[in-house]
Amino acid sequence: MVATKVALVAGDMTDIARTVTRSVEISVQRLKVPVTLIQLHNRVGLARAPKAEFGSGAVLTVDDVLGQGGVIEAFESLRERGLVEFFGCSSYGGHMASVHSLIDSDKFDAIVMSYSMLNQTAWIVPGPFPPVRDYGCAGAR
Repeated sequence: MVATKVALVAGDMTDIARTVTRSVEISVQRLKVPVTLIQLHNRVGLARAPKAEFGSGAVLTVDDVLGQGGVIEAFESLRERGLVEFFGCSSYGGHMASVHSLIDSDKFDAIVMSYSMLNQTAWIVPGPFPPVRDYGCAGAR
């Protein structure tokens, strides 16, 4: 099994599907095997931004991912060509309502979440640590 990621930068927003396709094609050439799991590494938010608060690449919108000419369109085309089998997405650091839209789309086979039994809202850490981010996970689903 081979997994790899694709991360878009601000300059890639004019043709998302083409950029994603080319990135995966280059990975497959370099790896010399089809990819089992391709993962979107960008964070997803309410509006595009050139750089996420942390992590890789630009912030994408739900429409950038699910809409026409978006990430999923490229992923599905790559699957039809036999270059990838499964789709994934990183939600770590993303806007949780936007991430829920991706989950509800039923387009992804894997979603990387920041969640633990001790910290069910992801980054609200009990104890002396200051709260960094509330992912709204407690009771969300």
